[in-house]
Amino acid sequence: MAGYDVKPNKFAVFFAYLIMIFSLGRMFAVGMSLDMNIWLEIGLVVLIGGIMSFLVLKPLYLIALMIASVVGAILLDSVWSGFYPLARNAIFDLVNNVINNLSGVENISVDNRLPLWIIIITIIALYTSLVIFKDRRRLFLPALYMPVFLIYWYSFYDSAFVLMVLFIFSYLVIIGYDSLLRSDSERGDVNNGIFFNLYPSWMNVVLIYSIVIALLASTLPGTTDYIRWNWLNERVTSAFPAIEELRSSEGVRRVSGDAQSFEFSTTGFQGDSSRLGGPVEIDDTVVITLRGDRVNYLRGNVNHSYTGSGWLDVPKFYAQAQEGADFSRLSPEEKSLYYRDIGFSITYEKISSTTVFSTFLPYSFTFDGSSSVLVNEDYSIVYPDGIYAGETYFLRAYTPRSYGIQVERGIDRSIDDVMLSEIYLNLPDTITDRTIQLADEITAGFDSPMEKALAIESYLRSNYEYSLEVPHVPENMDFVDYFLFEEEQGYCTYYASAMAILLRIQGIPTRYVEGFIVPSASDNELYEVKNSNAHAWVEAFIEPVGWTVFEATPAYSPPARLLDYDPQLDEDIEADENMGRSRDRESVDGREENVSNDIGVDSDLDNTGNQDSSLKTDSFALLALVVITLVIVWRFFRGIFFERNKKLSYAGLDNKEKAIYQYYLMTQLIEKLGYAPNPGETHFEYSNRIAHKFHEFGKFGFKQATQLFVKSKYGDYCPSSDEVDTLEIYRKRLDLQLKRHLGPMQYNLEKLTLLLKSPKSAKRSSR
Repeated sequence: MAGYDVKPNKFAVFFAYLIMIFSLGRMFAVGMSLDMNIWLEIGLVVLIGGIMSFLVLKPLYLIALMIASVVGAILLDSVWSGFYPLARNAIFDLVNNVINNLSGVENISVDNRLPLWIIIITIIALYTSLVIFKDRRRLFLPALYMPVFLIYWYSFYDSAFVLMVLFIFSYLVIIGYDSLLRSDSERGDVNNGIFFNLYPSWMNVVLIYSIVIALLASTLPGTTDYIRWNWLNERVTSAFPAIEELRSSEGVRRVSGDAQSFEFSTTGFQGDSSRLGGPVEIDDTVVITLRGDRVNYLRGNVNHSYTGSGWLDVPKFYAQAQEGADFSRLSPEEKSLYYRDIGFSITYEKISSTTVFSTFLPYSFTFDGSSSVLVNEDYSIVYPDGIYAGETYFLRAYTPRSYGIQVERGIDRSIDDVMLSEIYLNLPDTITDRTIQLADEITAGFDSPMEKALAIESYLRSNYEYSLEVPHVPENMDFVDYFLFEEEQGYCTYYASAMAILLRIQGIPTRYVEGFIVPSASDNELYEVKNSNAHAWVEAFIEPVGWTVFEATPAYSPPARLLDYDPQLDEDIEADENMGRSRDRESVDGREENVSNDIGVDSDLDNTGNQDSSLKTDSFALLALVVITLVIVWRFFRGIFFERNKKLSYAGLDNKEKAIYQYYLMTQLIEKLGYAPNPGETHFEYSNRIAHKFHEFGKFGFKQATQLFVKSKYGDYCPSSDEVDTLEIYRKRLDLQLKRHLGPMQYNLEKLTLLLKSPKSAKRSSR
């Protein structure tokens, strides 16, 4: 592009190139939670972008830089013996961290974010400079880079919009300049530069119009109060269900700043947060995705006080726990004997909350931007700043082994060890005499707390119908009494409330827990938790093991207890547990949800647990890095394939077409030698002006080649095979002259970079 020879033009295009790199770099920095000074970021973008553009224009220096880096590393290692181990460990740590991040095991560590960002920006700058400064196909840039901004935008990163505007502006500048340059080449003298020709101020056309377009796009009014065309919405979402997932959540983005504690009523299982019961509105919206070790329950609210119509959380002291620290308060012996160590990640999809959903008993919490979390005696976790849609945290937990295993291994816990134990036994005045009498009848003949609890659980599961279509509870009746003696049907909140109260009547402390039950894994071991998976259950303090989960709702299987556990029969028991450990849920609205509720699963006998986690990527920055690398490799091999096909096609041409093709190859070589045709110059004027610059082959030179080309292209003349051979020999002499002019190294690099040139542009150059 001759117009790039003008310094103002060079600067404008280079500046647009840097803006493009900065917009992408800033997007990845935000997505990676890279805390970096904006001026440092700009400086790094300018430095990396400048180096990459220079190496693209001067590829010999790339080889020199690589050699210098290797030599420098060898010299540094000879002076400092610890350099090689340090570099090796740093690279290994980065690669391992990236692999674990892709596997959903951990976040990119703070120490690795900057090096990874620099690697990503270097690859982006290298490819972008190849496209811009080596005349590659520029239309490919938005197709490759715009999805970056769109995906981050639909992942609730609002800065993606502004950065996308910057990218569009820089792209319009480059495309606009190319268009004006082509027009200028057709109309006037390129050597005078576009700023001094027919278009004296291309900035007025390109820059100003680019700014106006970008500003118009950024200032268009936007509102979350969208037009509600229900008829159209139903048909579009039924045909394209994925559309419903595109940034459609209200109040779940971090920018909204309105994260609140989890409310069970938001799931559709309870119309009023202060009153239990009533009909259910099934909602299959995915609110949470879980990757990692299998868990059965995700605890949200842990409630203590029953009011007769609902449950309340008694305010308790929350202690601050540092990110990543162990807040379990368990001894090493307790951890190894009575618990399994598991880990998993949770991503909020269509939910925002200060509640950290976890299984019992969590001990470690990790979240980007967090230094601490609040934990109370019930192991309820609160993150005051809130966790929003698209954000992921990592949890580790010690899940209790089955009751029989803990007892056999000598666990000995007492209610006296529990702080404020009376709040787990409180009963309101609304409890009726017939409820108390029923509790006594169910537990008659049983002595131990575990026997009484299992009796109540079994009674509720066997004598009441599971139903989602239930009326509202009369205001003047106790909720538990109404369920047990009047309605005699209901869903999880009915069963869990009834069991919690019946146990308290028998002097057994209970907690009423609301949250989600985790269904079977979908693709790639990814567990998708929907609002329809909302659930309530009971945790009772059973001496001597402590807090134990009970499942009174008949739609779900109870946890395995292994009451007759014998360590000599480990393999047989494990096999028994794996058989029939789950049941499908069928709701009363006729839908078979096919939810495999593995409540009966107890992999206590396998201390390792399931460490296989999803390979689905959580880091879009890494995905983009892989995509850009693959695109470069793809274009390289596509160029090789095209060159091969071009040679095969040449063999099938007639002599006239071969002569025309050879002449165009000559003109390309001559242009690389620095003698491009002037605008408006005829073929003969061009050859007369430069022919003396090149050697002749016998009496055959560039003038004779031009004459043969003109006769073949514009006349009826068909050259002989000898004349075509002469043209080919002369073209090879010009090629040899170019090799001597550039030097072997740069000549071969030029040939190599031609392979990245698009086939369409190569075809245009051959016409």
